[in-house]
Amino acid sequence: MKPSPVAEVRFASSLDEAIEILSDEANKLVPIAGGTWLARGEQRKDPLAQGYLALSKVKEMHGIQITANEISIGAMTTHEQLSKALENDCGFQGLGTAAIKSANPGVRRLATVGGNICARDFLSADLVPALVAAAATVQVASSKGRNEVSIAEFLEQPLDGICRKLLVRVLVKRTLARSAHARLTMRSAGDYPTSIISVMCEFTSDGTISAIRIAVGAVRDQTFRWSALEKKLVGVKLTETSIIDIARTCLNGLTGRDAVDGLGAYRVQVLPHLVEEAFADLLQQSAGGEQWP
Repeated sequence: MKPSPVAEVRFASSLDEAIEILSDEANKLVPIAGGTWLARGEQRKDPLAQGYLALSKVKEMHGIQITANEISIGAMTTHEQLSKALENDCGFQGLGTAAIKSANPGVRRLATVGGNICARDFLSADLVPALVAAAATVQVASSKGRNEVSIAEFLEQPLDGICRKLLVRVLVKRTLARSAHARLTMRSAGDYPTSIISVMCEFTSDGTISAIRIAVGAVRDQTFRWSALEKKLVGVKLTETSIIDIARTCLNGLTGRDAVDGLGAYRVQVLPHLVEEAFADLLQQSAGGEQWP
């Protein structure tokens, strides 16, 4: 029996050390966070990298800071830690729901925010559409310094091959908006969704939608904004409108990916139902005392 290959694993003790290691062209190390995506690599028949750089000891990438203006989330924050931090925070309910419903309890204890964003081959990530809807930004560090870009821009950047930069933190501004997250799973997909809707909405005092962002996940190879539906919903009074009917009129031109866990046409077909579910959650938030601003 052929023995399983063994890859080198190095641990960085600081962000500067991690960047120094990654910047060395002689190193062929791939950064890893919680390792849950890597753990399933054999099932996907992914080859092992030459080596891995473990980030668990990098303090700058840990911790959650919540202020009156924003939330700062370390890339090594687990889904479980994030869900607990946002449990009673009505301003980030959509993101909290995405964190607490993703995968299963065992994975949520290990999987990280940074890993969820950077595992580009993982097409059913719950946190990504929630962060896109929330207009999050990310702090990125490399040998050239540190900078901050929108998560949408970061997702457009290639991460193939040996990565020479690190996502350090995720920042989400606190606004008057309310948010919700809805997902559909199928037995063939296990704990992972085949379609995701994340909504961030601002309302006038009578419940009219004044601004909205709708992100769609798992349907295509990358999370995208449902701009046609956003445009139709601005100016609509939530309590007097059939959201699902409006969503159905915006399906033209949407296509989905075919995979073992679901056909592309089905992924698109269920989106209006997920939109309806997300807006029902927004209404429930209002009924529960979280009134329109």
